[in-house]
Amino acid sequence: MAKKRIKKLSELQKETLESLRHGEMITVDAHNFPWLGDRTLLPSIRYFLTDNDLVTRFDKSRPVGAKGNGLIISEKGLAVLAQQLPSKKTKSESKADELSEASNSPTERQIAYANSLGINIPVDATLEELSDLISVRVDDDIPANERQQSIAALYGVKFTRFTGKQQLATRILNAVKRPTHENDLAAWFIYRVYRDLIRGTDDTGITGPDHPTIKELVIQFAADEAALSSARRYDAQDLRRFGHWTAHDGTARIGGSKRTAAYEKAAALLKNKLSVGN
Repeated sequence: MAKKRIKKLSELQKETLESLRHGEMITVDAHNFPWLGDRTLLPSIRYFLTDNDLVTRFDKSRPVGAKGNGLIISEKGLAVLAQQLPSKKTKSESKADELSEASNSPTERQIAYANSLGINIPVDATLEELSDLISVRVDDDIPANERQQSIAALYGVKFTRFTGKQQLATRILNAVKRPTHENDLAAWFIYRVYRDLIRGTDDTGITGPDHPTIKELVIQFAADEAALSSARRYDAQDLRRFGHWTAHDGTARIGGSKRTAAYEKAAALLKNKLSVGN
């Protein structure tokens, strides 16, 4: 039976799709309960999105509940979201907006949890900002810097002044893996390999994936389907560092593999163009 045409999304459905469009991902825990980032999501919203093909699996070769996998916005989801044109607000809708703004304040439970973690809560912190502060503390993350925030903005990724470095990297990767964003994925992956080849120094001429040199290499990388498919299998932790490396606390870590079609393709392009990593 053909699915009914979606004429209007509810505010929660629309907000969920907007979050996915900005790089977040719906994950499913061991109890089959859905989460949007670090927030719980109503199961009815998940089923509405899946039943209407508005979302698709991040990695179609693995179950939706597998580690690092989840649901991202589909091409149909992007199209439906684009069709949701704003309409003139009624008085009740305007009142709802006021309530929504008020609800952006941290909850009592959230504040209590932050206090238990020893977090110094700014007086003007919003619900999203405190959520980021909590994530940074719990995940032993560090705040993202201006360069990382500018890259997130490049891909339309949401962040707050307190979003952590690794948290932001995850959101960026989810954003560039969206359908029809192959060039964004290629640019982000090549840039991460570039950072690996120059050993992470900040004294470089290429400060982001939008640099003309990276854009030039994107064309060749994106034309290689094996390289693109390989890049999609990396997660944000993999792209933090490649190979074996040592963390600030002295512990040994293992990052993304350097023996994949994606890494070898990106490294070869960069070495040929810039003579880096030789």
